[in-house]
Amino acid sequence: MGRRGAGERPDHRALALRRYPAARAVLPAPRDCAGGNCVVAQIPRFAGVLANRSGTPQQRLDALKFLVHFVGDIHQPLHCETDFTNFPPPEGDRGGNRIVVTYFGNRTNLHALWDGGIIDEALNIHAPPPHFDPVLSITRPAAVTLNSVITPAHAAAWAPDGLSAHLQIATVQWANESHRLAQIAYNRLPPPPRPLKWDSAYQSAAWRMVQEQLERAGIRLARILNETLR
Repeated sequence: MGRRGAGERPDHRALALRRYPAARAVLPAPRDCAGGNCVVAQIPRFAGVLANRSGTPQQRLDALKFLVHFVGDIHQPLHCETDFTNFPPPEGDRGGNRIVVTYFGNRTNLHALWDGGIIDEALNIHAPPPHFDPVLSITRPAAVTLNSVITPAHAAAWAPDGLSAHLQIATVQWANESHRLAQIAYNRLPPPPRPLKWDSAYQSAAWRMVQEQLERAGIRLARILNETLR
């Protein structure tokens, strides 16, 4: 991927981190963020564009869109993991995209499960794939419920005051958090042929992980927006 000028949009691709044991570093730049072409670098970049009141309305609107999207992306564990053990470089399994599963009777892949399939199953959303429009009559009440269980202590730990001034450090920490959760997501997946009702056990464990990542992402995004737009 070539280098881009300051005014150009980045390639819209997920951050992929190599699979390493948790005891070893998982995001040593420039290996995983060559040229700044990853969400770890792009979140601080677009927070800066959004905060710049000299920017054009369109520049700041685009920055807001990318910021919302990338903060969500970095909290999806399989955006921060790819399997080079069982799949060859340079792409590996593309964050689970190449791991086919049948989940509650639906043929899909591991990455798609963590993109939205686990949420759809938990909230009983049944829309034909691919669907990207949120079912607001279901997702809004679910979001209110998630928000209601976030304590002040959680919020302070996940998104402390002054977060926007330290995003270069914070985004690496978020990516490493997701990387560790991705290893759990892989390790809990039984090898094929998978036993009967494996998906029920997987869903039960995964849903809580997804909920907490949604909570973290929401609190952190809110802090960034409050600090950059005040």
